Amino acid sequence: MKNLLGTAILLLTLLGCKNDQSDQEYDSSANSNTSYSISGKSERNRQSKDSLNLSNSTTNSEINEASEKLKESFPLGNYIKVGEETDSNCNCYCISINYSDISTFCLVQNEMYINVKFVQNQSGSTDVYFIDVSDRNKQGKEIPWNDFDTDSPIANITNIDGNTFELDWLNFKINGDLAKDYAIYGKKTLEGKYKIK
Repeated sequence: MKNLLGTAILLLTLLGCKNDQSDQEYDSSANSNTSYSISGKSERNRQSKDSLNLSNSTTNSEINEASEKLKESFPLGNYIKVGEETDSNCNCYCISINYSDISTFCLVQNEMYINVKFVQNQSGSTDVYFIDVSDRNKQGKEIPWNDFDTDSPIANITNIDGNTFELDWLNFKINGDLAKDYAIYGKKTLEGKYKIK
């Protein structure tokens, strides 16, 4: 009987120690910055940090993959404004999307053109930035082109499907404020839906 009672006490003691050890392991994984001197705890803590870093790299990998899919679903190339398909020579109502080169936007047909660049943003749409006046420009010498911000988007392009997008004209800005006197330029010729040409 003494042996049975001694074995039961020993068993309960071991189970109590095991539960205490499990609680400490739980605390270790819940607070990965805590370091324990108990043998094996520091190793588990390091493994917990490693798995967190692996989780972060997986997330970055997923973001890169989503970005590549977005580029695939937003094909580079020439687009024409819906309703202006008669502009087959692309004098004014076409946009050439290329993320690594400068493109030209028509503000007034046969008269006013600007150079722009396209930058994909984190929300999945594309921002358009003013760079400077195009060599094709014949009008607008009174417009303060050099005062326009080049670090604020003048338009935003949202993908509708693989072959269609919508351009929203945001306008030029000067020192972060809308250049209201020049809001008409671009809005009439550029804003609207485009389809692949």
